[in-house]
Amino acid sequence: MKIKNECHYLSVSERVLLITCLAAVMGLAGCQKSTEDQAKQKIDESTERTTERLENAKEAVEDRAETGKDRIESSADAIKENLDNAEKTVEEAGEKAKDNVDQAAENTSENKESLEDKAQSAENTINDSVITTKIKTAILADPLLKSSQISVTTVGGMVSLSGAVDSQVSIDRALQIARSEKDVKSVENNLVVKSVPDKM
Repeated sequence: MKIKNECHYLSVSERVLLITCLAAVMGLAGCQKSTEDQAKQKIDESTERTTERLENAKEAVEDRAETGKDRIESSADAIKENLDNAEKTVEEAGEKAKDNVDQAAENTSENKESLEDKAQSAENTINDSVITTKIKTAILADPLLKSSQISVTTVGGMVSLSGAVDSQVSIDRALQIARSEKDVKSVENNLVVKSVPDKM
């Protein structure tokens, strides 16, 4: 039996065609890889920008939180200072009244009417100071009014409220607090609602 060796040789044109096709396929494969690399690079750049934006947003939120915390601490310090000043005012008024009473006691034999007038004045001063301090403390403790700038004065048990507040509700609440204090004879309302500029 004879074995035929059948080898099929490609002609030159067939070889050129084969090489051209292989080159085209390899070129396309290279283009696809280049496109994938570009896409991956764009995704990486986008991820990096997004991460940077998130970090910037996080820093901004932290800064705002810190600023808010500082404002709250500052407000708390101011309230504490106001309460301390109010206590000091009451103590000073008490000392002043005591001094007035002591002085009046020394002058009793000389002028009885003068003593009674001074004692009454001292008592009124103490009562007025106590009323004013209690009302100011209650206003500072009230969540609706704590940021308002309300001035309180008391003369002979008659309380006068003045300043600017955010709303009529705030005025009503301030009047309610003032009227609820013991020994208040009347309350004069000089509070005004501060105007809010229109937002455009």
